[in-house]
Amino acid sequence: MKVYNVLADVVFWFHWIWIGALWAGIVLSTKYKWYWKYHLVIISSTLIAQLLFLGCPLVALENALRRRYDPSENYSGSFICHCLEKYFGIQLNPLCITLALLVIVALSAFVILWKCRKNNPHFWEDLQAKHSTVS
Repeated sequence: MKVYNVLADVVFWFHWIWIGALWAGIVLSTKYKWYWKYHLVIISSTLIAQLLFLGCPLVALENALRRRYDPSENYSGSFICHCLEKYFGIQLNPLCITLALLVIVALSAFVILWKCRKNNPHFWEDLQAKHSTVS
């Protein structure tokens, strides 16, 4: 059924938008004070999904939909690696994608903590005080 192919294409484009939101979120978090909360949700849900499903659930969903349309169409592993190879002939180790995700998390954490520190010069002292009163 053609509907499965259309749904798989929707998942495909949503996947690209999600990846764009991961990268753009670093910049948007520095520019717009309110955005870091949304970026934190995007990163957290990405990491949790990766850990729970041992990979991206969007890949599994896209593949399931494509197989319903055409059983010969599917791929395993990284979405980005698949797209780079299929559309540009570039082969990339999936470990590079995992490392890129870790870089996004690290940069995002740095930006969020930097913004908190910038907005509240006593951020670290307040954080330590809150932590020591909890213990």
